[in-house]
Amino acid sequence: MNNIDKDKLLHFFWSMLLIIPFIFALGGVMGSIALAITALAKEVIWDKLMGKGNMEFLDFVYGCLPIPIYFILHSIQ
Repeated sequence: MNNIDKDKLLHFFWSMLLIIPFIFALGGVMGSIALAITALAKEVIWDKLMGKGNMEFLDFVYGCLPIPIYFILHSIQ
């Protein structure tokens, strides 16, 4: 875990917090889609178009990791 970049962990952390209201408001599938769109928009709009960060594919991947975690935990119930 020490080898994971702090930026990637922050993407994962904030996405874990953001998926909760998305799922409560939109449901499981639509909330997951909303999270993926938000993670993609953050990378494309904020980082690339506005130039306020470094656009990286792995940032998007770490931002979307809460989605399979949600579905795995939801299937266990």
